[in-house]
Amino acid sequence: ALNSMRDGEGGEVLCVQMSRANHACDPNAEYNFVDDDGAMVLFALRKIVPGEEIVISYTNGEDMASKETPEKLRSLLQTKYGIKCPEGCRCFDADRAKIVAEARSLDTLVYAKGSSGDGKGALLA
Repeated sequence: ALNSMRDGEGGEVLCVQMSRANHACDPNAEYNFVDDDGAMVLFALRKIVPGEEIVISYTNGEDMASKETPEKLRSLLQTKYGIKCPEGCRCFDADRAKIVAEARSLDTLVYAKGSSGDGKGALLA
């Protein structure tokens, strides 16, 4: 919905000011929903210089966390927001795609190892 942001639990909340942030595949900020306060908080991912536009990823980390391909995420941006990533965008970077694939593989391994824990939260080798 217009002017809404995902709350991290599958829902959406109205954020009139926060929703003004534009998308970038290489964002300089991210947002998180703080359950205790019911607030949406914007965090810098790197130093942002005065006058620089603050941009977030509309996929909110889905490019790393999801199993969606970069092509599928670009399609989502095009369909849902009308954003067409330009050639040269980091989401077209083959080296980055390899790193994302490796990270997903490690996530699977960590999940599998975590599932074989001792029941007390310990990770067993």
